[in-house]
Amino acid sequence: MRIRETAVVPLRTIRTRLKLLPEFPFVSSVVTLMQEVKRLEQMAEKIEASTIADLLTKYQVSNAPITEEELKLRSQPFPSLGAVGSRPTKLLR
Repeated sequence: MRIRETAVVPLRTIRTRLKLLPEFPFVSSVVTLMQEVKRLEQMAEKIEASTIADLLTKYQVSNAPITEEELKLRSQPFPSLGAVGSRPTKLLR
C-alpha cells in the first residue's frame, strides 16, 4: 500500500498551503478546514505505521541485536552457493 504517496503527502501539502492563505489566521472556516486536513493527515500516518508494523511482524523483523554469527551470514550474499565466482561442481543436464 502506498499510503504515503497517495494520502499523507497530498494532505500535508494541502495543510501547509492553507497556512499561506492571507485569510488563514483571520477566517475561522479556513482554520477549521486546516484542522480537519491535519486530522486526516494524522489518520493516514497511523494507517501507514500500522501497515509497516504488520509487515515487520509478517516477515518477523525484530529490533533485537544481531549476533556476530548472524552478521557474518548476512555479509555473504548467498552463503549456500559457495564463494563468489566459484563454479558448481556438478552441472544439471
